[in-house]
Parts: sequence; structure tokens; C-alpha cells
Amino acid sequence: NIKIIDKQVQFPSTKTSSLTRTLLSHLLNIKGISLTGHPENRLPNLISLIVCSKNNIPISGRMLVRELSNYGIFVSSGSACSSAKNNSSTVLEAINIDKNLIKSSLRISLGSWLTELDFDYITNTISNTIEKIALIK
Repeated sequence: NIKIIDKQVQFPSTKTSSLTRTLLSHLLNIKGISLTGHPENRLPNLISLIVCSKNNIPISGRMLVRELSNYGIFVSSGSACSSAKNNSSTVLEAINIDKNLIKSSLRISLGSWLTELDFDYITNTISNTIEKIALIK
């Protein structure tokens, strides 16, 4: 049951929303990763991030998506509204993400098939891949 309270949609707490919060807390421990959007008022299965190197150099979201797929981690770059296009995300622009960082976005959709056991692999692989890409730049 989805409730609308004071013009805000509230989703019921589910296994997926709990997994999303847990994975997000792991990912935010990686230096250079920051959350886009509100930390609580968001879709329960979606994590949207801006990814930079440890030195705050923006990492290409598209390059990160390609590299992560080599490790069995399938994610997206940009917002869902812009993923089929090769232009900037109007959604990320609307929430005032710096234009220089929009192409460094990463979107992770979670489902109930994941477990917390997957999170160390996902977090470590994303962290290592960011470092790998930063060395190429």
C-alpha cells in the first residue's frame, strides 16, 4: 500500500528497501561517492549516486557501467529519463547537480534477489573499478 501524505509518497518498508538502505550506507563509505536526491524520500529500490575519484575527479558513469558489467554488476548511468539518450539528464539538472558531475552519475536498481552477502562484493568491486578508471585518466 502506497500512501500519499502531505503531497509526498511514502512506500511501505520492504526487504528491498531495507537492502537499499544497507547497500547505500556501504557505498557512501567510498571516498568520492555522494548520493543524489533526498536520503529518505526516494524510491525504495533505487540508489542514485555521483561518482568521483578519491581526488574528487569526476568518473565517467558510462565507463563505470561498462567496467562493472565485466564483473557481473549491471547498473546504469544518468537518470532513467535520460538513459536512452546521449544527452544530459534533465532530472539531475532539476535537482541542481553540477553540470560537470552529471555524466558521473550511477544508478543502481535493487531487487529482492540480492542479499547482504552480495554487498561486500558490490562495494569492493565498485571501489576498485573507480580506482582503476581514475588511473586511466
